[in-house]
Amino acid sequence: MKRFGENEVAVTPIIGTVVIVGLTVVMFVAVAAISVFSFTPPESVPQAKIVVENVKGGLRYDTPSVNFNENWIILYHEWGESMNTSGTKIQIRGYGETQDNTFGEIGTLVKGNILVEYVNLGYSGKLESRPNQDSGRYSPEYHGYEFHNPDLSDGSWSAGDKLTLNGQDSKNSGNSSTVKVYMDGVTKTSNNWRFSKGGQITITVMDIATNKAILVFQATVK
Repeated sequence: MKRFGENEVAVTPIIGTVVIVGLTVVMFVAVAAISVFSFTPPESVPQAKIVVENVKGGLRYDTPSVNFNENWIILYHEWGESMNTSGTKIQIRGYGETQDNTFGEIGTLVKGNILVEYVNLGYSGKLESRPNQDSGRYSPEYHGYEFHNPDLSDGSWSAGDKLTLNGQDSKNSGNSSTVKVYMDGVTKTSNNWRFSKGGQITITVMDIATNKAILVFQATVK
């Protein structure tokens, strides 16, 4: 009887250890299962091929002088997935000009490295129609963002569609413009833009939901 009692006492810690190990395994399996079922795959960006059809521009003091709305960037969606106009933005970087409106709405022309951002590709917040031609400030070829982008009327940029960007696309009432122009050291710009003829610009097409680049390419301003 004495020997049996000793054996019974010795078995108790072993049983306790087995129970702890078993609970640990159960908890590990439960955590693993939760991780598997709660995993969210990373969002993907649209797959498409965009080509530069034309980049034309210049600065004010070129010979001849080039107006803001004589600066053009035309991109062509060659193939691939459609991109929602409200879910796609474009950034353009290069050496150019804008107007410094920090101290008022009548800006002072400034030049340097600028960033142009089309917050989205929709019609809202961009110049709707051609400005008054009597002032002589505007090219007769420019008629407003919506006029030059009929392919976007269905709310998407799809294969076979052109996207036309112009230096005068920004809506005149600054804060409501969905075209933004930034320059280091300038607090507020008029959101219009020119790029230097012969210079290189970098164009980035971005997916807004993921904030990831769909395409990045360079082009020379002609």
